[in-house]
Amino acid sequence: MSQKQLKTFLLSVVVIAVALLGLFGLGGNSFFAASEQPDDAMLAATADEQTVGIQSEPSETEAGTDAKTETESKTIQQEAKSETDTKPATDVKNGKETAAETDTDNKKAAGTAPVTDNTATVPEQTAQPATENSCTISISCAALVKQLDLCDPDKKELVPSDGWILPATTISFSEGETVFDVLQRVCKANKIHMEYEDTPGYNSAYIEGIANLYEFDAGAQSGWMYKVNDWFPNYGCSQYTLQNGDVICWVYSCDLGADVGRDMSEDV
Repeated sequence: MSQKQLKTFLLSVVVIAVALLGLFGLGGNSFFAASEQPDDAMLAATADEQTVGIQSEPSETEAGTDAKTETESKTIQQEAKSETDTKPATDVKNGKETAAETDTDNKKAAGTAPVTDNTATVPEQTAQPATENSCTISISCAALVKQLDLCDPDKKELVPSDGWILPATTISFSEGETVFDVLQRVCKANKIHMEYEDTPGYNSAYIEGIANLYEFDAGAQSGWMYKVNDWFPNYGCSQYTLQNGDVICWVYSCDLGADVGRDMSEDV
């Protein structure tokens, strides 16, 4: 039997007892008075019963508040536990990240550290521009003009009055070219007739005629000769290799070079 039921039962017994006493000992009026006005004990019991009921059965508001408080408490505990469980992992992760960052910083420091190169510095060789070689060449029959009476009558009209077949002309040449190479090129460029013969015995080309003036056109000792820097070489023109700045003069002689400044003693 619960406490509430027990109190109800006791209250019922008290009420019955009071009723019986009023019925048999106090009379009808007393009975009704007793029924309408319960004694202090009954009122106290009723009050106690209501107090117990109030205390035993909490209101819905209090129950809801208690449930909410309990839920929040459990949530706080779970969050605290979760934070406790997560923190070591986070610390480990942070430790790894710190280590990775430190390693990265070390690599960067190693990459940016100055590297000493002990290799001897080799001066850069700049390609030098090829030097252009040039020379001066001229063709003259001035000696024949002075001895025109020695010239073949059929060739006199070919002799220029001033003796110049080609005035001094500057021409470029390649390394290794000869006097003969330059003569060929300049005659072709200026449309000047030139004829030569290869002489295997001398291993050179022999110039037979320039501007249609040939050897022997002015006597037995007449013909073409060349000089370089005022010197008459004693070998063929195709054997003379040019140097930069050389001055070449082709001249027609009527006396084996004596009339054009050749020193015969140089041939000895």
